[in-house]
Amino acid sequence: MLQQQKQKVAPRKNYGRTTRAFFAVGFVILIGAGVHGYMQYTKLSEVQTAIAAETALLTKMQTAENQVRAAYTAIKTAYDTNFESLRETIAMVLPAQEEYTKLTRVLDDFVIESNNTTLNPIFMGNISFGRSRIDTENGYAVLPFTLDLDTTRENFEKFLDFIENSGSLENGIRLMEVESISINFPTQTASLFASSAQLQTKIPTISVNLSLNAYFQLPTETQPK
Repeated sequence: MLQQQKQKVAPRKNYGRTTRAFFAVGFVILIGAGVHGYMQYTKLSEVQTAIAAETALLTKMQTAENQVRAAYTAIKTAYDTNFESLRETIAMVLPAQEEYTKLTRVLDDFVIESNNTTLNPIFMGNISFGRSRIDTENGYAVLPFTLDLDTTRENFEKFLDFIENSGSLENGIRLMEVESISINFPTQTASLFASSAQLQTKIPTISVNLSLNAYFQLPTETQPK
């Protein structure tokens, strides 16, 4: 009997305290998980906001790029058109070769079509081209030629103005220069017949011989490298 009483009694465990501790730890973990989740959600929202802003900015930049590309294309097209027009004008003002035929046609157009009238005549006589020469120092070539005119004084002055204003990019007339002028002062006449009265009117004219230069570009083989 005494031996049974001497046997040790196992201590009773406090399950209530353990349960409360478990719930406390779980609550703390839950709070920590919530805080961590909120922080991660906040970071995710910031990233999503940044992505949305970058996407909007990228869209704006793409739109601006398209606008710049369109503007560049328009400017380049206009530039190419203007450059081609300018190149063609320069080619007329300072051609690559002598171009005798075109030069003769330009003079014919001025003398015959533009200014020759019954009351104010001008006639182009002999036109003779000399041998062209190269002026590498000044960067151009020269085609000398002589020209005979039977003209009134008014039309002769117009012709001199025509030569003086040549070489302009605005009118596209080949660059020319008068070297010398020889005038036959004895007056010649051109006849005008009035069909109704059959009367002859005398129109004073002068005979002029001019020495001129027409300019063109240096031949390729003579251009400085």
